[in-house]
Amino acid sequence: MFSSSTRSYKDSADLQILTLNMDENPGLVRPYMAERGYTFRVVLAEKFLDSIGVRGIPVNWIVDASGHVVLERSAGTGGDFVQSVLAALAASK
Repeated sequence: MFSSSTRSYKDSADLQILTLNMDENPGLVRPYMAERGYTFRVVLAEKFLDSIGVRGIPVNWIVDASGHVVLERSAGTGGDFVQSVLAALAASK
């Protein structure tokens, strides 16, 4: 569900999908993304995530155009995640 939802917003001016990867081996990222058909951006951010105290994954943040966190969730992207994102974005407008 997450992958199909990200494709539907690929060209959206209102929503940009960006993932922060904390893998110690950046060479694993591209094959992982390709195998799953993911097309969203990935930032190699192991050191950045350590600096802000992220110790476990997944953690999801929805940040509005002003840079404010409107949703933070320490859970995966299944189930109601996409609906939560859309509701948070609508509330932030």
